[in-house]
Amino acid sequence: MSNRRAFFESVYRDNLWNSEESRSGQGSEVRATASLAAELPAVLRHYRVQSILDVPCGDFHWMRHVDLAGIRYIGGDIVPDLIDANQRRYGNAAREFIQIDAIDDPLPEVDAIFCRDCAIHFSFELIWRLVANFAASRARYVFLTHDNCFQRYVDNGHANVDLEDATDGVNYLYRPLNFLLPPFAFPPPVHVINEGQWDQMKTMAMWRVDDLRQVLARR
Repeated sequence: MSNRRAFFESVYRDNLWNSEESRSGQGSEVRATASLAAELPAVLRHYRVQSILDVPCGDFHWMRHVDLAGIRYIGGDIVPDLIDANQRRYGNAAREFIQIDAIDDPLPEVDAIFCRDCAIHFSFELIWRLVANFAASRARYVFLTHDNCFQRYVDNGHANVDLEDATDGVNYLYRPLNFLLPPFAFPPPVHVINEGQWDQMKTMAMWRVDDLRQVLARR
């Protein structure tokens, strides 16, 4: 068992994200995701996404309210107990759940990868490995949690900061990431969904996987 898996198993088991509604944390509560859940279906259909990998899917608390009719859904997470519970409760012909390490494991073939509130818990090194794994997939698009402004984060100097207190490159605390800034310097996303949280700064931004491959090639 990897240290990352053991770490996130303890986070879920002990409810370290401190939500009475979802073991995936307060950011996965229905109220916190209402705007995202309402807008996401139209975005997926506009870009002709017929299959999606949601990783990490957590306990599938808010995503189960999203209208994904006609879209094949795969939920992936590193925590096996979550996957077993999700498959029993929510699995069907169009929806399955798989145990997967998004950094090291080959990813299933899908049109889009949806990676919310994940990289924020990773060191820069792990983020680059995560992006490289996405780039190695056959997906056309990747969604990532992206803060479009650091106004509320005075202490970090309005810049991306690496993790200082981490276990195998991860911790459970929220820290913002802006993928347009160093060390990532991604091109502008092709679409942005504003989550409506924290003064409109937290978003789900979508990039073409081909663009991320070019970013990796320039490193």
